[in-house]
Amino acid sequence: MTTHSHTAQPAPGVSLVVQRLSYAAVAAVVTFGIGVRIAGVFTDFWMDEVVSYYLVRQCPSFADILLTLHNDNNHPLNSGFMYLLGPERPWPSYRALALATGILTIVLAPCWYRSRPRAAACFCLLAGPSYILTVYASEARGYAPMLICALLCVTSIERFHHQPRWRWAILYLTSLTIGLTAHLTIIHAYAGTFAWSAAHVLHRRSRAEPVMPVVALHAISAMIVGAYYLIFARHLPPASGPTSAYLDIVVSTLSLTAGGPMDDNGTAGIARATALLAGIAFVAAVNRSRRRDTTIWVFYVTAVVGSPLLLILALRPEVLFVRYFLISVVFIYHLLAIEIADVLTGTEVTCVAEPHRPTVPRWRFMIGLLLIAGIAGNVANIRAFIGHGRGQYLDALRYMEQQTAGNIVRVGSDHDIRNSLLLSFYSTHVRKAIDYVTIDRLRRQPPDWFIVHGANAPPPKIRESANGVHAEYVFDRTFPGGGLSGWPWHLYRLNGQASTP
Repeated sequence: MTTHSHTAQPAPGVSLVVQRLSYAAVAAVVTFGIGVRIAGVFTDFWMDEVVSYYLVRQCPSFADILLTLHNDNNHPLNSGFMYLLGPERPWPSYRALALATGILTIVLAPCWYRSRPRAAACFCLLAGPSYILTVYASEARGYAPMLICALLCVTSIERFHHQPRWRWAILYLTSLTIGLTAHLTIIHAYAGTFAWSAAHVLHRRSRAEPVMPVVALHAISAMIVGAYYLIFARHLPPASGPTSAYLDIVVSTLSLTAGGPMDDNGTAGIARATALLAGIAFVAAVNRSRRRDTTIWVFYVTAVVGSPLLLILALRPEVLFVRYFLISVVFIYHLLAIEIADVLTGTEVTCVAEPHRPTVPRWRFMIGLLLIAGIAGNVANIRAFIGHGRGQYLDALRYMEQQTAGNIVRVGSDHDIRNSLLLSFYSTHVRKAIDYVTIDRLRRQPPDWFIVHGANAPPPKIRESANGVHAEYVFDRTFPGGGLSGWPWHLYRLNGQASTP
């Protein structure tokens, strides 16, 4: 997508060999990105996907997904896809929509940057090996379809600004509508396009150019957003889940975007430093964009920062997740790709007041080094994700089955809802019956196994006591997993029989 127009030309003297090596590197990164997304599809289903699966099975009709299934786990586009596939399919098949749209987000990069092949190549280098985008492009949720719809919205509105034709208007409105049904966080991209169009209208009015086509398009888009809110969004309950400080989530988002770790206890310092570097890079890129004779910088500021911040301040949500900032992630990549391409090819910004200045070679070297470091960091995060997945729930269940005498595996855990859902889903993949012992029962009827979920180091023993009955559980082994989605399972085995003193 042509997002910046300026008169500067790339620095001459770039050899054909270097160009071919560069595009070979981009092709390798894109191939890697596609490969890890496919590999991610075959990791275990985690709780949110299982919840979506069970919710869809309860729907009496396709229309009920939108009209009566009011749950924050219901992403209507993804739920509709699961409904059409039907029950009892292998779980990787339910991730096909996310996989296809996640891959297209990279493959269609030349469409996002019309006549800017180097920017498209840089976008592939950023988005292809992105750990965040890999996770959500291989998960049966609505995030990956939402992101490609957001990119289509931005591409079509940019072209509509310059050529107000019906095909761009239809593409924009269609992408917005489908994107809303994929996930509501596309509203940040919508707010960005609205603000960008407002700035564009003001700019055109100063030159006495027609603005009514843009005004009419956004009047229709506002009606679509309003109708979706009345039909579906206003009925949704607040999201549920573990609580985290807002700043910790923002730090984790920026750090992971740049290839750093999450803001956890052991990696907080590195995560915060990486997040600061990513924030500085974004501000610098916005400043470069602003100095050109364009208005798209308004979009980036609104979609990446302004709209998410206003929504948080207005709603004060109890829970916040990195995935709620996916619009920010993909459009940080979108902007940085343009600026990195200009810097690496020796192009400096040009505006009326500032003549062209070639980029200093050491800056090109530094930015190239940071780009390689970001790719390496994301690859390291992806390696852990592919190795451990979102959890190894089926392997854990099969292990308990093998280690249990008799035909019934009795299991308890530290969280009835989360763990019982996963056990119920995977119970059809083992031979023995699974008897889940709820927390209110486990002290009276100690099960053979006890599951502790979460990333914290497990204690060596757990002791449960009630009504004079004592049950001791000894740590057996951990089945790792987690990260952005899922968690590890720490298995404990009942140490002998429950005792009564």
